[in-house]
Amino acid sequence: MPIHPDALIWGSLLAACRAHGKVERAERVMRRRTTDADADAGDYVLMSNTYASNGRHGEAVKVRRQMRRNEIDKVPGCSLIEIDGVVNEFEAIPANSIR
Repeated sequence: MPIHPDALIWGSLLAACRAHGKVERAERVMRRRTTDADADAGDYVLMSNTYASNGRHGEAVKVRRQMRRNEIDKVPGCSLIEIDGVVNEFEAIPANSIR
């Protein structure tokens, strides 16, 4: 690559690997990201989803466990919707935190 890839480029490559079912290439990207100590929660989630969408659920679970072990937290999703001029915000809440 003529330029040094940043987090956005690596994340885009991981997303493309997931979309096209390129598990081995995604694994190489993740190895590079974790070696550089630059991987973030989004990278781990993409890798987990890549495994899951290719029927490799055991590996997907391992990635999620690794996230917990390394205390890597995913920021919850958020949606905004305007109804009658009032903006309402909704956050995704993990099922294990609902009481």
